[in-house]
Amino acid sequence: MAKWNAEAQHDKKEYPETFRNHRRHEYDRAYRERSLVAGPFVCILRTQFIDAGGAHPNHDVNTILWDAKARKRISIRPFFDGTRTNGPTMRRPAKAIRAAVVAAKKARGMRPTAASDPTWLGGIKPNLTKIGGVALALSTERGKSAGLIVSFSPCAVGSYAEGSSYVVFVPWTVFKAGLFREGRAIFGGRRPKDDRRNDING
Repeated sequence: MAKWNAEAQHDKKEYPETFRNHRRHEYDRAYRERSLVAGPFVCILRTQFIDAGGAHPNHDVNTILWDAKARKRISIRPFFDGTRTNGPTMRRPAKAIRAAVVAAKKARGMRPTAASDPTWLGGIKPNLTKIGGVALALSTERGKSAGLIVSFSPCAVGSYAEGSSYVVFVPWTVFKAGLFREGRAIFGGRRPKDDRRNDING
């Protein structure tokens, strides 16, 4: 907050016209428990709202995977048998995530084309840090996760006019061949239909 306040004070001096009519910079961050699944793992959804006087406010969506037993934030790296960038283990989920985003776009009435796909979907790469904000989905099998819920901020995979965010689901069966023993221990079952109401599409 101190960092954002300092930047706002700097902008107020440098660009006073953006602060006309008592306009202020706005910054808000919220945390929400997304799901408690697969033993000690808790998934937290973090959303940010930033209005710094631009053409429109910016929204950022990210996720935090917390290991309650180890009391620390972790990534999904331990679940996979090798996470080399552009390796086969990462290519499978990346391909499925891109396909899910295209389907979500069509569901909103968008018409993804060969020309637009590289522009918007190019950021989804076979890279552990470039496949979106990942959370574990609930499962019909107790103590398991049915797959990955992946969240994208506005403008990450589409224009701002398309909506506030995209949230897609990839079942664990898509990437099961690349799971390490930790991953095989936590994934299984199917995603309950009522779990989708926790998504924040649109």
